[in-house]
Amino acid sequence: MKLLISRLEKHLDDVPARIKSFSANELLKKPAPGKWSKKEIMGHLVDSAIYNIIRFTQAQYQPSPYVVEGYAQDDLVAVNDYQNLPLEHILETWKCLNRHIIFILSNLSKEKREIAIVRRGEPKTLGWLAEDYVNHMEHHLRQVFG
Repeated sequence: MKLLISRLEKHLDDVPARIKSFSANELLKKPAPGKWSKKEIMGHLVDSAIYNIIRFTQAQYQPSPYVVEGYAQDDLVAVNDYQNLPLEHILETWKCLNRHIIFILSNLSKEKREIAIVRRGEPKTLGWLAEDYVNHMEHHLRQVFG
């Protein structure tokens, strides 16, 4: 868990300055129809953080195994209109949510990391979900930064 937290902390330190180096056109450009711009990807990471805070906490008190529900990613990006939201707003929200995720993960005991969850019909653990969250974030950060 310490390594996951360290990865998250590194992103909180690095991503804001790196993304601010892009021009407005680079931030808004969509690579293809139906694909997200860099700003929209960062907005999606806000949505992902919101949903995962809920998952990380509910799994600790709801009946086991906790079933991870999906969410309408494209609809959320559209409804939240991340393309037209100021970049600083997106970044501050993303940083704040991920600081809270770091707090939650820092307080997960070894036993809690073993809490059973089900994702897409497959048995997993809460620790696995935390790692999947960071991997998912890094996948999208590679899309943003290449």
